[in-house]
Amino acid sequence: MAERGERGGPENAEKDGESVLQIGGVKTEATAGDTVELFTRDPVPEQSEDDARSARVEWDPRLSLTFTSAKREGSGVTFYGQASYLVEEGVYTLHSKDFTVLVPDEVASEDAEDFESEYQSYASDEDETLIILESGDSPQDFSVTIADVPPEDDSQRHADGTTGRYVQYETPEELWSYQVQVPQDYVPGRLCYIEGDEWHDVELFDFSDLPCG
Repeated sequence: MAERGERGGPENAEKDGESVLQIGGVKTEATAGDTVELFTRDPVPEQSEDDARSARVEWDPRLSLTFTSAKREGSGVTFYGQASYLVEEGVYTLHSKDFTVLVPDEVASEDAEDFESEYQSYASDEDETLIILESGDSPQDFSVTIADVPPEDDSQRHADGTTGRYVQYETPEELWSYQVQVPQDYVPGRLCYIEGDEWHDVELFDFSDLPCG
């Protein structure tokens, strides 16, 4: 992440010297075919083994991103959407470098060690703040252009219309003084997309690390 420069995330996230949120875990995942949400949970108090097994984890939404289209513009693809910040304190910044497009790598080895090595990654060539979100506001429009994304190949299109490509929101490394740790924190934050004036209606798979395709 560091080589991509400035990134977004929560700001003014402290009150009286303390973080406005006490966090025990983070997840960022697809909750609908067009929506990615960032959730946090409270720290888990010390408890017996039996209590730990029966405890129910409550996840609270903190950021919601709903995409409305993915339009090709020259050599890039511009993603349009709406964003909502769901914490009562502070603000949340979306930055152009917070988003990535993943395109299947045709020459990737079948023995690829991890998910990322099976894809070519593309990012914005701009370095700018997209929008600053405040709690209580209605959903705010945003757009981000990802540069040099190769055109979709109809020969790679699946039965549901997708081509196995993803737009991914990159969860910040630090959220409200909490250091995000993968894989303990589950943060794929990705959606299938299809280029066009409207977002697709492809249903999600059960596992949101691979939401469709």
